Amino acid sequence: MPRSVSAALLLTLLLTASAAEAKSTFTPPLGAEAGSIVSCIVQNLGTKDRSVSVVLHGSDGSSLAAGTYNVLPGQVLSLVGAVGFGNYCEFEGLSRTLRGFVAVTSGNTVLVMLPAAK
Repeated sequence: MPRSVSAALLLTLLLTASAAEAKSTFTPPLGAEAGSIVSCIVQNLGTKDRSVSVVLHGSDGSSLAAGTYNVLPGQVLSLVGAVGFGNYCEFEGLSRTLRGFVAVTSGNTVLVMLPAAK
């Protein structure tokens, strides 16, 4: 096999492996009392559109809500929310400029917000 073909094949394999091994980032669990919800929030501090996958998990690890979203530069999105105790968020696609949080909100008031961590 010519060197250029083997180099291209190796590069393709490395890029494919990197995408398949994307790491998820998680938040600590939070609980919401009556009238409050636990939400997953994403903030884009960069200058480019970013894509992120978000899963809101229940305390037993079950998926309560999930989706993939395009976040514009400067945008803050409250993506999914549910009532419950011990809910936490899982993000795939966070970076230095795309940040994820879990928050407990009541109406338009944020009661507590914690960042996702590796």
